[in-house]
Amino acid sequence: MSPAKTRKDEGVNIQIAITSTASYCGGARPTAEMESELATPKPLPNVEVFIRAGNTQDHQQAVFVSAVSDERGLISLMLPPGTYSVVTKEKNSDSKYKELLEQYANETEEWSAIDVDCLKKWLRTPDLVLTVSEDGIREYTLNIHQPCFWRSVPCANYKGPFPP
Repeated sequence: MSPAKTRKDEGVNIQIAITSTASYCGGARPTAEMESELATPKPLPNVEVFIRAGNTQDHQQAVFVSAVSDERGLISLMLPPGTYSVVTKEKNSDSKYKELLEQYANETEEWSAIDVDCLKKWLRTPDLVLTVSEDGIREYTLNIHQPCFWRSVPCANYKGPFPP
């Protein structure tokens, strides 16, 4: 997808920093330094985001612009004043929704059945909402947290054994 067509002097130059944090997922109790390191946001390059007008995510609405974070995890672009929803590829279409719905439709020994209403809400919730104005915020951060596998499925609960 190509960026929205605007003249160089149109819109507001904004920057989105894409970062990543992670959960501690097992083994010996982590040190304070390990916990701090995992909780410290790190730049996340090569992440594609999709921006739509409005403050709710509707994958059927046209994408206003898409962009990929650079090697420093940064995206810089011009946007006209307004409100925009930002999502990663996972929420850009309903394919992840359908995949999760199919895979977790029924309860198993390890997972509860997925909560369909919760999953619909998850899909519609933007990862980030931008409110762009001439005199407003121009730098935003979208942190992508990497959870442990037992928290990796939205709207389903893990019931299986945890790592030692």
